Amino acid sequence: MPNKSCHELPKAKWIVVLTTVLGLLISIIACTTNALILIAIYKKPALRSITNYFLASLAVGDFFVGIVALPLWITRSLLAVADEEHPLNISVDCVYVLSVAVSTYNLCTVSLERYVGVTSPLRYSAICTLRRFRCAVASVWVLSSFIASLRLAVQEDTYWIIVVLTVFFIPGIIISYCYVCIFKEASRQLRVIGQQSDSAIASQVHNKKASITIAIVIGVLYLTALPALAFAINEVVSQDSASCQEKKSLESWGTWALFLAYSNSAINPWIYAARKREFRDALKVLMFWKHE
Repeated sequence: MPNKSCHELPKAKWIVVLTTVLGLLISIIACTTNALILIAIYKKPALRSITNYFLASLAVGDFFVGIVALPLWITRSLLAVADEEHPLNISVDCVYVLSVAVSTYNLCTVSLERYVGVTSPLRYSAICTLRRFRCAVASVWVLSSFIASLRLAVQEDTYWIIVVLTVFFIPGIIISYCYVCIFKEASRQLRVIGQQSDSAIASQVHNKKASITIAIVIGVLYLTALPALAFAINEVVSQDSASCQEKKSLESWGTWALFLAYSNSAINPWIYAARKREFRDALKVLMFWKHE
């Protein structure tokens, strides 16, 4: 009979208090900042572009993390539930995968949009239509929900293999290909910039800035999400061979890794604000700054 203590999350009071306080703080920041980003895109005509509509879809996903995923994670932490087949633990896994999948798929689609915008600017309006954007966003949410719900139908080890391949590996290849092409084309355009009109130069500068913003968001997402995924895979692989103490240590570090992954939802709005003034003005409400 397995040792019951191996199925308990670390119960040190300072860990529970710290993770709860930080989780609530991240939840509040994620909800408020992403709500302000969505309001800014809705109210400001200058922000109504296909690129920013994809960022709006990403902001909805980040808002979901703050309003659903983090409270669920905090509840699991407070109740010290670590049994992998407990309904609360399954719910945490599903919601985590849904939130990460929505982020990676949104960033994958916006990378494709940036690829078209930089490499085929004359055909951009014909290819990146509002109708196609709606289909892309609907596909992102449907596919993300389907992959997350597989946790209810397949074994845990199989589930995390599917997640690695479909949520990280395949989108990562597509995103990498898009950005290699984007920066190659940007370098080519830079070499011939003296032969172009002012409007063409302005368009290229705008495309380059938007592409760099998305690249930063992608980099931060992978940096914050990969540790939690690595701990989840390691836990599945070593569950039969690891000692009780090793399992406890993995669970403890995995908790902090999952916290890091969720913190990404509160970071993204500040990246948008750092890169674009209209988003910066939207967050000034939160920071009690005066508009210029």
